[in-house]
Amino acid sequence: MAYPKRKPADAGPDEVKALREAIAADSLARLYVFHGEETYLRDHYLSEMKKLLCGELPELNFELFDGKSCTPEVLREAILAYPAFGGRRLVVARDCDIIRATGGLAALAEELFPELPDTTTLVFLYDTLEYRLPTDKEKDMLQLVRKHGRIVDFRRADPPALEKWVCSHFRALGKECSREVAQNLIFLSGGLMNDLYPEIQKIGHFAAGDTITAEDVRTMVIPTVDAKVFEMTDAVLRGDTTLALRELSKLFATGEEPIMISAALAKQLRQYYTACVLAASGWDEGEFARLTGTKSPYVINKFARMARSADLSRARERMMLCAETDLALKSSGGDRQQLLELLVLRLAGKDSL
Repeated sequence: MAYPKRKPADAGPDEVKALREAIAADSLARLYVFHGEETYLRDHYLSEMKKLLCGELPELNFELFDGKSCTPEVLREAILAYPAFGGRRLVVARDCDIIRATGGLAALAEELFPELPDTTTLVFLYDTLEYRLPTDKEKDMLQLVRKHGRIVDFRRADPPALEKWVCSHFRALGKECSREVAQNLIFLSGGLMNDLYPEIQKIGHFAAGDTITAEDVRTMVIPTVDAKVFEMTDAVLRGDTTLALRELSKLFATGEEPIMISAALAKQLRQYYTACVLAASGWDEGEFARLTGTKSPYVINKFARMARSADLSRARERMMLCAETDLALKSSGGDRQQLLELLVLRLAGKDSL
């Protein structure tokens, strides 16, 4: 089957959409490369491909190879094997770096990719192995993959789409959820579907009412380290020293590394400083997202409100205090917990916001 020319690889959401449409139309390509951090979405589409291609015979027409076990000889045999009972085959090579392939694997790709059997779909799946684009001298294999297959980057969903996804899953459990509550849940869970799904199931089954509340989320969700540090940052910026130290103690109690806490705090205070600069010159939400790398409406709205009446010089000073503490954590033999406690006290000091 001839396939139309594609957009450049790594087109993100466009490629995911194209994959979804290909599954619905039963017009899958014969070669795919899957990578990206949204593993829930990746595994979902891989499962749909398996159902479509292998039908009721997955034990016969589906093969999965991992890392070093995926030798050129084994892969050749799997690709060229005839499907059982006239069906089709799905062959998945997990953590086999085809993009930077050399030697026998590269030779096999050059030989077979232009003539992959119509009855077989081959997927190279980057799971624990990092997906890295080749250097200029190593681009032949990437060009070969792009010519004969499709590269799908399963990126994090944009906030509006993710909020809709969260709300739809709650509705499937017979619960309503507002966008604001969904935003809070996404922020606390880190924004990946793989982490959100079990939280949705837990909240949906144990929440008492028909509507999911912010209290339900706060009570049942175990927040990420960034979310925990954000609560401490919020307390610091409001000058609530007692709450800030309490949140810091919780982080220590859960075994978080002081350097990681310091790094997360410094990152959030840089975001806050950026918000202060933008607020002073005319707030631009899009510019804030671009400069800080955050798309979370929860974070953006919080910092936007705080920055309206902020002292820019004090915001800059807080960043310098974080830098000093980070250096002390990495170079001195002092008590790391005390260093961070002192930092929180200085950040929340008498001229707090």
